[in-house]
Amino acid sequence: MRHLLASANYVHAGANIRPSVRSTPAWELGGRNDRIEPISCDATSGELLRLLVENIKDYAIFVTNPEGRVHSWNPGAERLLGYSGGEIVGQSADFFTQEDIQGGVPDREMRKAAETGRGEDERWYVRKDGSRFWSGGTITPLWDEEQSLRGFAKIIRDRTAQKHSDDDLKIALERLRPIKAAWRGLS
Repeated sequence: MRHLLASANYVHAGANIRPSVRSTPAWELGGRNDRIEPISCDATSGELLRLLVENIKDYAIFVTNPEGRVHSWNPGAERLLGYSGGEIVGQSADFFTQEDIQGGVPDREMRKAAETGRGEDERWYVRKDGSRFWSGGTITPLWDEEQSLRGFAKIIRDRTAQKHSDDDLKIALERLRPIKAAWRGLS
């Protein structure tokens, strides 16, 4: 299979980023990468990062301080969790169930991430309206140049539909267990 190596120039156009891609087929490079042009752009990398975070809508992306208070909040977080940035910035990022809060899960999650460099979870989260959703998430500690913990970045995604499908499959397999056992008995 032939692969393409691409370099892209990203052009800011209103609230959108449009890639202008020039591709060089990999087989024309002859194993050498010195013909690949570096990515160049008109916008600063900080602006591109801001645009990336602002334009991702399927993932909640937010940053907390080391104590777990929200510092920044993307539109995906607003859509998924129901809080506007104005409501949640400065507040505790307690989107966990009461059971998890009482069990110390938020503190344990931040401590583990700080100790190991990241944390992953799959659990129920709670929206502003009180409804629950199943989410897979990642938390990453944010260290500065002096190795001081400045906060945490959290990325979560609604995986409720997948959770329900997995649960339904487990139930169906469990219902088939007696049939499978009876079938074996006939052999």
